[in-house]
Amino acid sequence: MAEAMLAAVLDKGLAKPDAIRVSDVIKARISYMEKNYRVAATDDNLNALEGGEVVVLAVKPQNLAEVAGELEGKLEPSQPDSAV
Repeated sequence: MAEAMLAAVLDKGLAKPDAIRVSDVIKARISYMEKNYRVAATDDNLNALEGGEVVVLAVKPQNLAEVAGELEGKLEPSQPDSAV
């Protein structure tokens, strides 16, 4: 789902690749996202938040508690978030 949202955002011109950061726990996915979408990719969720204006959490339900705990207190008031 996250990749579909990313592709749509880029396809519609809502953001440029250099304005997007994504994170994933799988190294191969990180390389794939960088190569195919030309976005900055990392395995560090906190690094992916830096400088972002909008945060989209596209996480599997079984991982939501872990990711939410990691990000708790780290979002700035100017960073609206959307859990998907």
